[in-house]
Amino acid sequence: MYASNNQLYLGCLLALQACTRAVGAAATSGTLEIDLVFPRNETYAPSALMPVVLAIQNPALASSLNLDLYYMISPVGNYNNSLPTFLNLNWANISDSDPYFVYNSTDLNTEGTWELNWFLGNGHCRDTDDGIFYVLTNTTIDSIIFTTKNDSSKPDLATATEGDTCAKEIGMWSVENTLNSTSESWGHDTCAVLSKHSPTSASNPCGVKLNSTAASSISAALTAAACAAPNSTVSCEADENAAGVVQISMGMTWLIAVFGGLTYILA
Repeated sequence: MYASNNQLYLGCLLALQACTRAVGAAATSGTLEIDLVFPRNETYAPSALMPVVLAIQNPALASSLNLDLYYMISPVGNYNNSLPTFLNLNWANISDSDPYFVYNSTDLNTEGTWELNWFLGNGHCRDTDDGIFYVLTNTTIDSIIFTTKNDSSKPDLATATEGDTCAKEIGMWSVENTLNSTSESWGHDTCAVLSKHSPTSASNPCGVKLNSTAASSISAALTAAACAAPNSTVSCEADENAAGVVQISMGMTWLIAVFGGLTYILA
């Protein structure tokens, strides 16, 4: 059985007005990088909670780039009955946590060889004599292959970036400056103007480090959300704080909410 748990994780759940105003000044230039932390091209024990973890470096630029990502996990070469999961990365900029982690899980509690495909989209704008010109582009389509096999090591986020092990860069953009957006269809207050030769710097996936405290917090959040989901395949013990607050060492409070349908990451 393989299926996305379709959970929603909110770095800061504004709808419940439960967040402190721990928001840094909006960035207007710099390089934003997205890295795949987990899984990698490795072999893991089957798990009903196979994590998918991404890191956004310089997240304050996220909304100006209108970022979104679709991913799908399926048996290699067999895409039947595999539904894509949508991650809306636009709102990561409300966090002062850098890097900013977004995560979800998929039920892969069986042996197999799996392909993780992702489709990463972004937008930018140009200032012309006729006004601001908005551009939406689909820049990255890529994949990795990993395996689940009995008697292998369990998925372990704490070792995903341990020592010399680095995340995998899957997209980066160098922003020269931002413009105030005048388009309702853009959906954000600012729009990124990309550097002429974006990206202008080398990627830095080794700059992402997921320490043991953060890894445990993410695992706890995934478990709590899966336990609260209808028809959960996860064995859960009663926990009155299962959908409560999870502290991550970078100083940010994460609140978890669970919805049916597609997965959105807002922050």
